[in-house]
Amino acid sequence: MDLKKYVYDIKRYIFFLKEWLSQILALLSIVGERRQGRGVWVLTPQGEKKIVAVGVRVHQWIISHRISLNVSNDLSPYDSIVPCGLKDFGVTSLKDLGLTVSLEEVDTLLQKTFESTLGKL
Repeated sequence: MDLKKYVYDIKRYIFFLKEWLSQILALLSIVGERRQGRGVWVLTPQGEKKIVAVGVRVHQWIISHRISLNVSNDLSPYDSIVPCGLKDFGVTSLKDLGLTVSLEEVDTLLQKTFESTLGKL
């Protein structure tokens, strides 16, 4: 994606990515909260847990973005990971939150909301 077409502000673009994924969560009736430098988190009975990770690479204002929304993956590998370097916090998924959503359904939501969210950038 050529960031020059939209905005010369990487922080704003990262905000967009978090907003986009937060909107997907909202469509699934989940409140996702953006955290600066920490992706998107949800509040569970066990406390805050990370559900979305965001990473970007920028070279000459061409950006490659990597986003991760935990849908139905096995969370056990995260037992040895400290999300965002924050102890006492965990990782969750849509499945872990009680939602049965396919990757295809999530992909459809991502595609449907990308352009409208990008227009707010």
